[in-house]
Amino acid sequence: MNEPAHESDDEIDREVISVEDSYERRGEPATLTTLLNDVLGAPAALDPNKFTDAWWREREQELADARAKNAAAEERDRMRIRADVLMHAEGQSGLRCRFPRWAVEGARRASGDTLAMKHSRMFLAAAGLESAAASRRLLGERDDDDEPAREPSRILVLAGGTGGGKTTAAAWIALKSDDAMPGFIRASELERRGRYDKDLRGWIPERSSLVIDDLGAELLDAKNVFRSWLDEIIDAFYSSKRRLVITTNLKSRIDDAHRAQCAASGVDAEPQFRERYGDRVRSRIVQVGQWAECGNLDLRESGARP
Repeated sequence: MNEPAHESDDEIDREVISVEDSYERRGEPATLTTLLNDVLGAPAALDPNKFTDAWWREREQELADARAKNAAAEERDRMRIRADVLMHAEGQSGLRCRFPRWAVEGARRASGDTLAMKHSRMFLAAAGLESAAASRRLLGERDDDDEPAREPSRILVLAGGTGGGKTTAAAWIALKSDDAMPGFIRASELERRGRYDKDLRGWIPERSSLVIDDLGAELLDAKNVFRSWLDEIIDAFYSSKRRLVITTNLKSRIDDAHRAQCAASGVDAEPQFRERYGDRVRSRIVQVGQWAECGNLDLRESGARP
């Protein structure tokens, strides 16, 4: 005699709902155990005195807690392995692409309380139109500009004062992602090597994602060679839809308050992000990026952890 095929969980769920509906139509109370007994039949009958609704709730909570504990353990193991990759990886072209150990270790214990970390979490979670509108305003765009529908954010600029946890937050993004070949480079090294460095020109296309750290600390030349080089890099990541994270101490642009402060001090207003790198770079961030203000609190001086 052939045994009946076992029903799938979905089929059982549908039958339980159907039986529950029938009890409701008759106005009769029914516990989960009663419903399961009706669905599964006598051979699998459950003792209603033992398997009360309170028992089922407690059991479900125990299972949920166990799943959460296992997931947390798996994530810790993944983060440990990933951290090792970020701190020891080498580029195929021979150029180091290692993230700073202090930033990676800080990212592993990051609590998410800093502004930089909060922006980074939003970035990975695909921030919505509110962040996009804020980025446009910060970069000097009109709110009523006609623009095509925005794509998911792929460029993040973490801007703020020294010691605000921007580099740690950038390392956290690389740590949480599963990019095969992430890269990290300081803007000063990018400028020093230049666009004609053979290793660097081979290394950048290999990166599945890239962090450019401390943009604005590099020297600018009179012919805008670095500006053109940066434009080329950002355009390459923009076109290939790869993730790019930039940290900077610069403001989004020279605002009236900054200009007035400089005038009062008798000095020229130092070019900020928009003036320093031009409209092409700005437009890429407006279209597929976020400008994230991370404040001016120095966590190193305050003793707070990133």
